[in-house]
Amino acid sequence: DGNSCTNAASIDIDEFIMLPTVNIATPAQITCTNNSVTVSAGGSTAGNPGATLSYNWSTGGTANSINVSTGGSYAVTVSDQYGCSNAGSVVVGQNTTPPTVSVTANPVTVCAGQSSVLTANATNVSFGWSNNATGQAISTPALTTTAAYTVTVTSTANGCTSSATATINVIPAPTAIVTVNDSEICTGESITLSQTNPGLTCVWGAPTP
Repeated sequence: DGNSCTNAASIDIDEFIMLPTVNIATPAQITCTNNSVTVSAGGSTAGNPGATLSYNWSTGGTANSINVSTGGSYAVTVSDQYGCSNAGSVVVGQNTTPPTVSVTANPVTVCAGQSSVLTANATNVSFGWSNNATGQAISTPALTTTAAYTVTVTSTANGCTSSATATINVIPAPTAIVTVNDSEICTGESITLSQTNPGLTCVWGAPTP
């Protein structure tokens, strides 16, 4: 002061040098069979062993872990009770693309009593047909009516599924109408047999004894 008198005072300051550290484990990928994953953050307080940590995620979650069902970037801020904080983020991968599949029928049109071979065109998948077959290609039984076969494929990479259907057209067996000009003849005589259903081509066989 004006009389050259002096005095002093002191205060102890605790200095927390290190911020909390944030460690986020890399989560599993979201797939059709794993439609949600857990994202976990681990915080540490090496510079302040007595600190209590809190978590604030970009989703609004406040626990140290969150469950997510959509791929993307997720961030978390880790804070201690003194207001010191640090942040981190992680990207959650997502693979939910269904496989591509088509079905080829060979032939696609058959006569009644014939069969067809169906082939599913897809890779890195397992196969399941509507008739319970499980191979990539199947043979139909002898068909009497038009039939549809569906294959469902499941991706071995992400468990996603797709389906495709093929229809086999069946042409009914023709009916021959045969008429005879005389039902009884004597030895040495002849008769005339006629096929009267129009549109048919006939091949006559040898007489049956």
